[in-house]
Amino acid sequence: MKSWSGQDSAKWNDFNHDMGNPSSLKPVKPKSYFRPKSIPMQQNPILSKRVGLALLFTIIAGLVTAQICIPPLISTQPTGVSVCAGGTTSLAVIAVGLNLRYQWQADSGSGYTNCSNGVTYTGALTSTLKVTAAAGLNGYKYRCVISNACGSITTNSCLLTIPNLSGVATPSVICAGASATLSVKDGVNFVWNTGATSSAITVSPATTTTYSVTGTTLAGCTSTLYITVTVNPSPNVTISASPSAEICAGASTTLTASGASTYRWNTGATSASITVSPESTTTYTVTGTNSIGCSKTASITVTVDPLPNVTADASPATICTGATSTLTASGASTYQWNTGETSASITVSPGETTTYTVTGTNSSGCSQTTSVTVSVNPSPTSVTAYASPETLCAGASSTLTASGADAYYWSTGETGASIVVNPIEQTTYAVSGFNGSGCSGIATVTVYVNPSPVVTVSALPSSICPGSSSTLTADGADAYFWSTGESGPSIVVTPTEPTTYTVSGFNGIGCSSFAGITVEVDSGNCTTMSSAQARAKTAGDFEQQNSNEDTGTITVYPNPSKGISFVKNAPADAVLEVYNEFGERVGNGIMEGGSAEVNLSQQGKGVYLVRISRSGSVVYQGRVVRE
Repeated sequence: MKSWSGQDSAKWNDFNHDMGNPSSLKPVKPKSYFRPKSIPMQQNPILSKRVGLALLFTIIAGLVTAQICIPPLISTQPTGVSVCAGGTTSLAVIAVGLNLRYQWQADSGSGYTNCSNGVTYTGALTSTLKVTAAAGLNGYKYRCVISNACGSITTNSCLLTIPNLSGVATPSVICAGASATLSVKDGVNFVWNTGATSSAITVSPATTTTYSVTGTTLAGCTSTLYITVTVNPSPNVTISASPSAEICAGASTTLTASGASTYRWNTGATSASITVSPESTTTYTVTGTNSIGCSKTASITVTVDPLPNVTADASPATICTGATSTLTASGASTYQWNTGETSASITVSPGETTTYTVTGTNSSGCSQTTSVTVSVNPSPTSVTAYASPETLCAGASSTLTASGADAYYWSTGETGASIVVNPIEQTTYAVSGFNGSGCSGIATVTVYVNPSPVVTVSALPSSICPGSSSTLTADGADAYFWSTGESGPSIVVTPTEPTTYTVSGFNGIGCSSFAGITVEVDSGNCTTMSSAQARAKTAGDFEQQNSNEDTGTITVYPNPSKGISFVKNAPADAVLEVYNEFGERVGNGIMEGGSAEVNLSQQGKGVYLVRISRSGSVVYQGRVVRE
């Protein structure tokens, strides 16, 4: 047979090769790359007779692999199959092309996913997929994606059918004690797990039960069907009572049924809750029905307990203001007075005629309330007392005034409507007031004492030359006012002669005290005396002044001391106070005869302030040094 050539340069050497084996054909290497035009089948009748279209494409692909890429073609689509559960079946596709790859996919209703070789599938990557049928695969759709280097193509989908029995329970939900009919359709040779062999059976399960029946489908498959009968139990109807199923006569309680959908009480009510107030012990019943009509009846007994007979009396029933009366209750087990007390007897002291109530409770928890009145003799007046001022600074005095009675006796031992007090710390005073009938009342009044600041002042230097200045510094208070008219903790002064300056210090609560200092002006020593020498001289003068025992003025000596100093020439009954450098009072007392001992032996070394006051006024204030 002669060779032939196409329209271009591809040449065939021999057509005597086995046309069923295209790989035996040996193409001549083309002189150049080309894209062949279509080759009409009528030009080579041998090919058209001996090979089909698929072989022709295979031959062409083999000849021009380097020039042409042909995607796969499907010649036979897969078709749906029916198989019994547990059996196996195959899905096949026929396609042509070089180097074909296959991937079977399954769709359970949620979209296609790739199949994998395993128990259910084999050949998932070949042209034939073998399926081991399980009941759960019924209705699955399958397709195959075929691809090579030139492209891919997807087959039509095909359906896998696994014939099963079908049946129904009528009804599928029943009440406990009721029955349902189970029936199977489209099959023969039935055997139920109850032992019955008919297509329909009647069952009456006590609880939700799943029945099985095995039979042969019309397709000849053996299939097992499961039918569940849901059993709704009768409603668990219960009744609760709030506050309790045991009530006192005249009280009520709320009965609440639960566990069902609708209710009917023996009272005729149809709500879940009813309120009852029986006069005697009574039993109530309710029938509850659930959503499928199942019913159950429950009952509850409401016990009615009698009330206690509570009485109360007062002894005495009439009192003076400030006096007491004993109230006594009886007839119950426990008691609760409106005063908050819980004993059978209580003692009261009303300021005016008052009615008291008591609630008695018996052993059953039932209560009854009664009342008793205590009359207060109106002749005694209400005694009141007040202080003016109520708050004062240390060393000041306050006037206490009482009213509302005819005669007054104070806790100080004094009598009269008004007294003057000079407390050194916060003190509460009591006063008893009596009227003409002998009834009395008591009042109290508190006087609050705010501490005064302990003000100290220093001069640096304390002795200056004419024309020089000294800085005065105050300490121990929050605000300061100087005799110069200036304010603030420090001022600068330039006296022309020895001058005494005073400063008043106020603390945050408005109390004050003052201190003074003298700045010496000494022109005679200006050329030879240093500032330190001047300060030493001033200190020596101060000590000398305070060591003078015969001046007739208030004197503190010795100063400095080793711990014991003495005060002389102070007013009789004056108040003596000693403060440390932090403003803390470290000693106080009443001076008898105008003299006293200042004992600093238990205090640390330092400078202490001695203050002497009388009737709220400071008569002396000075420093004492503890060495």
